[in-house]
Amino acid sequence: MTIRSSVRLSIGTCTFIGIALGQESRAVVTGTVTDAQGGLVVGAKVEVENLLTNVVTTVQTNNAGSYNVPPINPGQYSVTVSAAWFKTTVRNRMELRVADRKELDVQLEVGGDDGNGGCLS
Repeated sequence: MTIRSSVRLSIGTCTFIGIALGQESRAVVTGTVTDAQGGLVVGAKVEVENLLTNVVTTVQTNNAGSYNVPPINPGQYSVTVSAAWFKTTVRNRMELRVADRKELDVQLEVGGDDGNGGCLS
């Protein structure tokens, strides 16, 4: 084997190992929050709680009603979605595994408060 071949082999091996080590082991949760008519709910709060550690990750929906939870550790989670004038929705015991990419779309029902203690009549 020539020196040039040895260098190419070493570079290729290092590149492969670097890619393999760079794999994400955490899970990602994304989705869209809508109302009963399919309208987008902007500014909804999405809380993802690890049921073992009680660590909560909170994000909000954007102008497209979408949310993206940053990478979180595998485990059992509870997802709570709330917005002014809508009932809070909870999804319990969602299992996330290594490198999962879970899409969780949520439809909210009208009937909550305005976020400041005022109730919807």
